[in-house]
Amino acid sequence: MAQVTKEQAVEMFAALGINTAAKWNAKRMAAKLAKVNEMVDEDTVVSGPAADTLTTVLTAIENEEEITLAKGEAPAPATEEPKTEEPKAKAKKGKAKTTKPKAKKEAKEPTPHTPGVRETKTRAYLAGEIVGRCGLEAGVTDEMIAELNKAFGKANDIESRARLRGAWHSIRGYLATVK
Repeated sequence: MAQVTKEQAVEMFAALGINTAAKWNAKRMAAKLAKVNEMVDEDTVVSGPAADTLTTVLTAIENEEEITLAKGEAPAPATEEPKTEEPKAKAKKGKAKTTKPKAKKEAKEPTPHTPGVRETKTRAYLAGEIVGRCGLEAGVTDEMIAELNKAFGKANDIESRARLRGAWHSIRGYLATVK
C-alpha cells in the first residue's frame, strides 16, 4: 500500500497542470491518484518533490497496490478553510467589483497532451482501429459495422459505415505518403 499526503498529491497534480486538486475531497483524490498513469506519458517532465510523489504513485499503480491518503492528513478541513476564506474575499470583491475570479478560471484550463486534439476513443478512432486490423483489402463490410457498433456501445449503422469509410480513406492516404 502506498501512502501520499494531500499536500504531496496537490503538488504533483499542479506539476501535471491540474490546478483544481486542492478542492477535491478524499474520495475524488483517491480516484484521481489511481488514474495518474493515464495522465502522463514518456514526454511528461516533473521535477522536485512532485517527481518523487509521481514515481511513488506510478510504481504503486504498476504493482497494483492501493494508494491512500496518509492518515495524518485531514482532507475535509483543508478544503473547508479556503471555502471559508473565499466568501469573505468575494464579499470584499463584490464591493470593489473586481474581475479576479475570471482570471482564476482561465488559469485552470487543462493543457492537452497533443495540440488541437483530444485523445478519446470516438467512433472515428475505433473505426480506424478496425480498418487497420482488417486491412484495406476488406473494404467496409457489415461485420465491421457490427463490430464498430459493439465497440462504441451505441448501434448506428449509418454513422458507423460513414466512419469506417472515412477511416479507410484516411489510412489509404497515409499509407500512400509513407511508401
